[in-house]
Amino acid sequence: MSRGNPLGTLGGLIAATQVFYLPVFIEVYQFQPSLLPLTIGLLRGAHFLPYGWLYDSRGYLFVAVATGLSALILGGPFMASSLTSVPLAIALTYAPAPYGSCARTVSSDGTRQSPVPRR
Repeated sequence: MSRGNPLGTLGGLIAATQVFYLPVFIEVYQFQPSLLPLTIGLLRGAHFLPYGWLYDSRGYLFVAVATGLSALILGGPFMASSLTSVPLAIALTYAPAPYGSCARTVSSDGTRQSPVPRR
């Protein structure tokens, strides 16, 4: 994105929401430490949802949904092993994300174009 592009500012504002996660993590760790992997997975997954909309990217949407679901499935019922299973599942979720993360760009005439030509 070029300087002065309003989407860059919006992306920065969306990224700034992560500052509010730290107090949540501290409170969960203080009162219910067994729920920390679930909380981290859900909040980190939800963080990527606005980027999927902003950049019109399937990669961000995939990471958001898959991270949230894997944290919910592994962090809730399997709480005993969640300290190892949730981070592993999140890491495996992030692995294929670069393949679908190419954002589409909007040209001057208002049409959407992919930066990488599809074959």
